[in-house]
Amino acid sequence: MTVNDAQTLTLYSYYQNANGTIMETRYANSSVIGAKGTHTDTSVIAVVTDAAQRSPLGAVSYTIQGTVFRQIFYVNTIGQLKTTNTTGSNSWQTPFSILTSDSVASNSLALCTRADTASVHGLNGIRVYYASFKGYIQEVGINFGSTWRQEFSFYGSDPSAGVGCADGSSVSNIYVRNSTTAAVRRFYWTYSPDIWGWQNVTMNQTIKSGSDIAVCNDGAGTDHIFYQEEPGGNIKRALAYDAVMSDSETLEVASAGSKLDALYVATGSNPGALVMYQNATDPSTLWFSQIARTGTEVANGALL
Repeated sequence: MTVNDAQTLTLYSYYQNANGTIMETRYANSSVIGAKGTHTDTSVIAVVTDAAQRSPLGAVSYTIQGTVFRQIFYVNTIGQLKTTNTTGSNSWQTPFSILTSDSVASNSLALCTRADTASVHGLNGIRVYYASFKGYIQEVGINFGSTWRQEFSFYGSDPSAGVGCADGSSVSNIYVRNSTTAAVRRFYWTYSPDIWGWQNVTMNQTIKSGSDIAVCNDGAGTDHIFYQEEPGGNIKRALAYDAVMSDSETLEVASAGSKLDALYVATGSNPGALVMYQNATDPSTLWFSQIARTGTEVANGALL
C-alpha cells in the first residue's frame, strides 16, 4: 500500500512483514521503479504490531492547514478496523478502532481508502471501504472535525474479494466483485453535475474468487483497475473512463490471494500504472509491473 507526500516528493510504502508487523518504507519518487536493491531507502520503521496476520491494509495522505498527514488502516486479531496517523518523521499516534456496531469479515482482502480536503469530490474527510461480517462491502467515514459513522452498504458485493476506489476529476468510483456473477461491478458518484448517491453498473470483466482489486487514476479521467482473472491467476488491467470499461490486458501471474496495490506514475519516459503484488513462485517477494495506457508492459521486477 502506497501514499505520496506532495510537499517532500516522498513515496511511503506499507506492508506486513513475516512477524505480522506493519512496516513503513520511504522512497524517493524517482527510485520507485527499479530492480530490487537499487532503491534509495531513507528509512524502514515499524508502525503497528497488533495487526492480524495477512491483514488488509489501507493508506491515505491529506493536507490540513499546510500539514501533510499519513494515515493507515488495518484489521486486528479480533476483527476490529483500526487506524493511526502521523506527520513528517513524528511518532505514530496510538491506534484506535473506528467501528462500533460492525466487525471485519475474517480472511478478507478488502480495504480501500480515499481522502479529500478540498471538497472537490463532495468530501472533506476520509472514507474507508471494508468487508463487513454481514456479507458485503461497507463504507464508513468521517468528516474532518466530526466523528466516524457508517455510510453506504454495497449490497450484492463479494466480501471475500477485494475492493478498489479512486477519485477522478468529477467522479468517485468504487469497484467490487459481484457476489452472484463474479463480474466487476462499478459504483460511481458524479459531481459535475452533482448526482446525489451511488449509481452502479456491471461490467463484462470477470474476477477470480478471492482476488484483490486495486485501482489508480491517471489524473486525466481514466481509472486503471487491476485484479486476478477467472480462471487462472494472471493479473489483468482494465481501463474505465466515463461510462466505458475497456477490455483487459494480461500481465504476470500473482500468488493465489495476493494483495494488490496500484499507483499511477506520471513522470519519466514511460508514464503508466504501477501494480504491486506477491510473486507467484515466491509470495514473500513484492513484485511490480508497470503498464502504459496502450497496454504495453514497460517494466517489471522485484521491489522487496
